[in-house]
Amino acid sequence: MADEASGLAEKVNGVIPFLFFDLIARVAPGLVLLFGINYVCDGQITKAILNVAFNDQAHDASPVAWIPVLLIVGYILGHGISPIVKLLDKKDHEVSQKYNDLRLKFPGVTPIAMRIRAEYIMYGGFAISLVIVLALTLLNQLRNLLINADGLKGWWRSASGDQHYAGALLFWSALVVAWLMLHRNQATIETYRTTVRELDRAAAGLPPVEATILDSEAKHGIHFWIDVILFRRGWRRRLREKIKEMGNKAKPATEAVAPTSTLPAGNTASPGPHPS
Repeated sequence: MADEASGLAEKVNGVIPFLFFDLIARVAPGLVLLFGINYVCDGQITKAILNVAFNDQAHDASPVAWIPVLLIVGYILGHGISPIVKLLDKKDHEVSQKYNDLRLKFPGVTPIAMRIRAEYIMYGGFAISLVIVLALTLLNQLRNLLINADGLKGWWRSASGDQHYAGALLFWSALVVAWLMLHRNQATIETYRTTVRELDRAAAGLPPVEATILDSEAKHGIHFWIDVILFRRGWRRRLREKIKEMGNKAKPATEAVAPTSTLPAGNTASPGPHPS
């Protein structure tokens, strides 16, 4: 009986990290996207989803019954934006290999890295979801402008009513939050890589590395522009300083084995005093 309970506990402990990963890395960003699109469409999206789920009787169903439906839709949307989120993470084959080795050989420490990985995917998902919602908002306002010459008047510069100012404030607030989520995504990716490297060293019985591990590989394409957007152009300067520091540390060893004279062999004459 005790063995069965122990085996059941191990199975539950093995499932929980994956449920946690799906919940914060897939469902949470998907719900942000769902409710953002629902806001842009004046609440029609969730109403249509619930009507389909409950055969046009959503108003008779308990609000508690809505939760599983919305979670499933959020999970699907979270998977839908995952290919875009992956573009934010520059593939590090060394870290991926070490992470896979840890999962196979030391499954007990896997949840630590998995949690951090789920967090940076969640931050990236939030950023992408907000960008999609903001883009849809602009397209919606552009449509209004084409239909009605005064379509943008209320949203951008109307002096009548606080609702229009609230909409503009919400738009710019969402833009700032998207920037912050992208910043957290990139910072947590670095934390994840450092953690995987440290776990791998600990598994091998090696002492931890106190110095910060810098990625010496140059960034190109979307990752270069992410650094520009996040005002992180200083990584080039930091990398040059690190390389210069390593070169200065290597100089004494190089000078110790370097020849002390450049005179040809057999020429031991020293130059005489300079004539006055």
